[in-house]
Amino acid sequence: MASDLSKKQKVARACDSCRRKKTRCDGVFPNKCSNCKDNCTYNDTEPKKMYKVSYVEELKATLAQCQALLDNSSVSHNTDDSLKRKHSISTSDNSRTTDIIPSTDYCDLYDEELARNINGLYIPSDDVRTGNRNFGKASMRGLFERITFYTGMASDALTHQRRFDFWVEDWEKELSSNLDSHNTDYTDEDFGSDEVLYHLVDVYFRMVNVTLPLLNETRFKANIPSRKLEKEFGSVLLMVCALGAIFSGDKSFVIAEKEHLQFLAGFDYYKVARKKMKDFFITPATLEDVQALILLQVYVDQGVHTKSSWMIHGMSILLARNMGLQHSLLNKHKEPLEAEASKRALWIAYIIDRSHSSCFGKPLLLKDEDIYLELPQPYGNEDAHGNMGVFYMSEMIKLCKIHGQVMQKVYKYRKSIDCDDHVLTMTDIASLHSKLHAWLDQMPDFLHICKDDNETDFIMQLRSNLRLAYYTIQIFMYKPFLPNPTLRNPSNFQFTSLLICANASRSIIGNCKEVVLKRNLNKIYVDSMMDWGPFWATLILIIRCCESRRLTGHVDKDDVCYVKSGILVLRVNERKNVQYGRAIDVLLQVLKAVKLPDCEDFIRMEEYISYQSTNEVRHNCLSNRTLSAVKSEDANQQVLAEQDYQLFGDMLEYMQNTDAMKDNLFSVDNLNFMSDAPNNLVNDSDFDWSKIISPLLDSNTESGTDSGV
Repeated sequence: MASDLSKKQKVARACDSCRRKKTRCDGVFPNKCSNCKDNCTYNDTEPKKMYKVSYVEELKATLAQCQALLDNSSVSHNTDDSLKRKHSISTSDNSRTTDIIPSTDYCDLYDEELARNINGLYIPSDDVRTGNRNFGKASMRGLFERITFYTGMASDALTHQRRFDFWVEDWEKELSSNLDSHNTDYTDEDFGSDEVLYHLVDVYFRMVNVTLPLLNETRFKANIPSRKLEKEFGSVLLMVCALGAIFSGDKSFVIAEKEHLQFLAGFDYYKVARKKMKDFFITPATLEDVQALILLQVYVDQGVHTKSSWMIHGMSILLARNMGLQHSLLNKHKEPLEAEASKRALWIAYIIDRSHSSCFGKPLLLKDEDIYLELPQPYGNEDAHGNMGVFYMSEMIKLCKIHGQVMQKVYKYRKSIDCDDHVLTMTDIASLHSKLHAWLDQMPDFLHICKDDNETDFIMQLRSNLRLAYYTIQIFMYKPFLPNPTLRNPSNFQFTSLLICANASRSIIGNCKEVVLKRNLNKIYVDSMMDWGPFWATLILIIRCCESRRLTGHVDKDDVCYVKSGILVLRVNERKNVQYGRAIDVLLQVLKAVKLPDCEDFIRMEEYISYQSTNEVRHNCLSNRTLSAVKSEDANQQVLAEQDYQLFGDMLEYMQNTDAMKDNLFSVDNLNFMSDAPNNLVNDSDFDWSKIISPLLDSNTESGTDSGV
């Protein structure tokens, strides 16, 4: 009993004297510590420990978040909810918790004031739009300016001969008149027969979803019978059918008397979806609505109404960010399939954003620093093709990140209103070049850009697409530094840039020729940046021919063969993409003006196919020319991937060993001058570039003075 009492009396804390002196106490009651002369006392109570400031702030932020969620569930939430959000933002800076993301509840979008603000995004129709359309520095303006210098053509001569079918600005208006009702429900008649519907769904997952893995095939097909007539799911299903019709190659889905225009296939599905899709200006959006908008954009990009693509893209990003899809925090409470679907939707919008930045010179709407997501991962129920498509998409995302850095470094405007002018150096170019090659070295083996005799058509196309993206980004890295035709002699860096761009262009055309002309494959979906590769690759090789003739008096016949191959690739695919048809019309005018050797018969035949032949004759001509295409460049393809890297290495070594030349040719000022020059070679008062690029690219902003379209 006494031993039990002594155990209870033991105190394992500092004595009163040591606590007051704030010294270390080594005594245990009732023994005396080494610091005290007298017996130790333990009369003072132990003071309560105070909480850390960060812990208190964490509790405040959590309480504010809970209060905001409770307020959102009530009717009167407007004032309190906004106050709680402001409080959460101010307190989270001093804590380790994640900022409170604005609620994604439906009541947010039902708020009348917010609805009025979103309604302010009203897009006026073409007939009330005014002003010229702007095309950024990354667009093809610099290439066209060089073309006019080499050819002496007037600005409007490039589009002098235009085929009606490929220059209709709004096929939607051409083919239908009623697209103003969003309140009508879907009916079984909107989807047609189940046999056709499931066939088109299969085509979509085989040709589109493999490179754009937006939907889970197993789950999507299982939902068709029960959810077909729902507004959100039905919109996705109709756009899936519309894209399946384009990529099926089946002429039974095209418009009557427009059989040669495959990009109009599935228009009936598109028309119903556009008519009955929700009005997102005033109606809350779901993940399926964002998916439907992404598919809608992919469809109109093919040719029905390309001008609306940019606006649809902006709307999809606006809704996605309003739902918080860019942040992994809001995916944690979702079930795994839905969380992965949300992540994929945002990453696909990211890829499309980079694609539009390349094609139209538009600013990036999704910055890298705005996204807090992991890379996509395969679903558990996907087949081998589906899993490989996800890995392919992850590699594309990595490339797009490098592409965004290229756009930010190389194409950023030099002058700033805050006097913090952007300076571009050779170190920047070398760093970007190294990152691009590091991506190539770290790519998974099964997707690596290599020659494999045992590869399937599907694997071959995935590798081909990555190859296209790689060389396209390389072109964008060096395109601003191409030789200036107004200068007598190009600098060494300009000449090296031309060689690198020319090598990349040959690789793009040779790669497309392998897929389209040699193997005659029905191409799976690629985004606009890769889809337009043959066009600007052909333009660059024409510039290469002109520059060679200007400096040496000779033209490389191999380059002429590549130019012809590029046009043939565009010709075969023009029925699926309206931009290809427009590109051919422009390139034929350019070829006639530059007068390259051995091109007269080629131009004559292409013009016959464009203007004189019937659909049947056109098909026969294309089939014969595909089988007897110009000579293969297979032997050259194995070394092209290394030539540009060797050129770049030689250039850097030259710069390091020749200080005088480095100061004269590779200074910062000289780099800045060359990067701006291609977009300022001519006086804007003499050349209205929007009249050329606007109808050609149809870049989805206000039409302005797009005459003749």
